[in-house]
Amino acid sequence: MNSSYKLKTFENVGYNALGKIIQLFFQSAANIILARNLVSSDYGIAGFAMIVVGFVAQFGDMGISTAAVQVKKLDEEGLYTGFTIKAALGLVVCAAALVLAPLAGLFFDRAGIVNVVKLLSLNFVINSFAFLPNITLIRELNYRKLLTPQLASVAVNSVLAIFLARKGFGYWSIILANILSTAVFVIVLNIVRPVKIRFQYNPEKAAEFLRFGGNVFFTGLLAFLIFNVDNFIIGVFKGAKDLGYYALAFTWGSMICGILGGVVLSVIFPTLSKLQGDLLRLKKAYLRVLEYVSFFGILVNAGLLMVSREFLYLLLGRGGEKWLPALGSLQILCIYGVLRLIMEPAGYFILAVGKSGSLLRAQMIVAAVELALIYPALKIFGIEGVAVAVTVAYIFEYIALYPVLYRKLSLGLSEWIAPVLPAFVSGFLAAGAVAAAAAVMPLSFAGMAGKIALFIFVYCAAYGIMTKWKMAAEIRDTIAEFRLKDGDIPKG
Repeated sequence: MNSSYKLKTFENVGYNALGKIIQLFFQSAANIILARNLVSSDYGIAGFAMIVVGFVAQFGDMGISTAAVQVKKLDEEGLYTGFTIKAALGLVVCAAALVLAPLAGLFFDRAGIVNVVKLLSLNFVINSFAFLPNITLIRELNYRKLLTPQLASVAVNSVLAIFLARKGFGYWSIILANILSTAVFVIVLNIVRPVKIRFQYNPEKAAEFLRFGGNVFFTGLLAFLIFNVDNFIIGVFKGAKDLGYYALAFTWGSMICGILGGVVLSVIFPTLSKLQGDLLRLKKAYLRVLEYVSFFGILVNAGLLMVSREFLYLLLGRGGEKWLPALGSLQILCIYGVLRLIMEPAGYFILAVGKSGSLLRAQMIVAAVELALIYPALKIFGIEGVAVAVTVAYIFEYIALYPVLYRKLSLGLSEWIAPVLPAFVSGFLAAGAVAAAAAVMPLSFAGMAGKIALFIFVYCAAYGIMTKWKMAAEIRDTIAEFRLKDGDIPKG
């Protein structure tokens, strides 16, 4: 990356990191309080409704948003053509969700599921009005202004969900908070970046969007299938209670993936799209991103793995066994979260060079493996078997994508392993230290804090020694360069 893009990306990652840290605080607090006030079946009902609505939502974008970001030049006519398509899709998908909502009751025998799906369908229409300001800000690489609506949305979602849960609204606390937070996001987004709403349609530009977006759409549809078929099958064959245990485990096991994806990968994609002709820079950027996400991802997920029992028993369960049936799944999904985080950057880089078809084929392979494994795994091993099946299936995505990285970026296997290896070795050393000290640490909040502190210390020390503190030096130098860009004059 050249200096200007490097600094702009660093600035945007900084804003996104600030937002995600605040978001993590709100979401973690909300998830902990919800877990203390709701039962597993509440999570199951809300989770199953989200699956149904999420599936229909895949048809509400058709890859238009990604295409509008990826295209080299986007004029006003193209922007409004994208908005017109997005608005039309939102209305159609909302109507379809209302009509198809009763089908949810056929698969999931819980009262209220149909009404929940109908209410959530309103989000499709509301979200349409985020398209214009959101695409404009992303293409301007102006993540500073994106921060305000994101924080307003997560604050409303968390506070309202907590309030309603404590008032006894059960699963409705999750649903109502979701709808209102979506509306707040769209309203605030249009305030911070007002764009005149206008409907316009250019067939040529629409065709260009749909050509690229078509592969993105089918990739997203398969990704949705991959991420939700486990929940769907558990809900249908095991019911709300087991689905609630699994949903909670998946939420925490994959949380860091979503956060780092929002902090780093979503910022990297529009930047790389502007550099898609320079494959050498793309390769260097990919390896650098891989190094950073490996460090933070393994630190958080492996740390959670080491205190998973205390986390479920003390923090979520109030010193009871309410959530301990989710322990095995959570431990497995912590490993899944690490693998997914390491593999996920490859998809963004492949999209940046316009190879959406390659990503689609990789997702098809993962979907096929997962569909073949999940049901027998559930029947034989329960929700822990499903967690293993999901983890195994996700590995196949990188197996499918690596040849593309090799051809486009000339990326050798040793080059891919090099930025990841120090984090894995440090994680094993830190886990070993915590396991050795576990016998003298009680099952208490103090013991949990001691394990976390020991893990972080050993992990960071081992990583720093192995890499000669390179990452710390790079961050320090980039901060200094960024300050000079803003007008600081070096002394001496």
